[in-house]
Amino acid sequence: MQFDANQSPPCYKTVDEDIVIQQDDEIRLKIVGLRVDAKDIFAIGTLMDDYLGLN
Repeated sequence: MQFDANQSPPCYKTVDEDIVIQQDDEIRLKIVGLRVDAKDIFAIGTLMDDYLGLN
């Protein structure tokens, strides 16, 4: 997915524009990695699995 800041409103979309995720869309994702530092929490997730992505 690529972020498109020129779109109104800005969104993330796939290359073929099959999936477009905009502000206020509800998505399901799976967290696959997590790192906790002294001040921050970082997470890596995926949308590519059964029952994940846009609702």
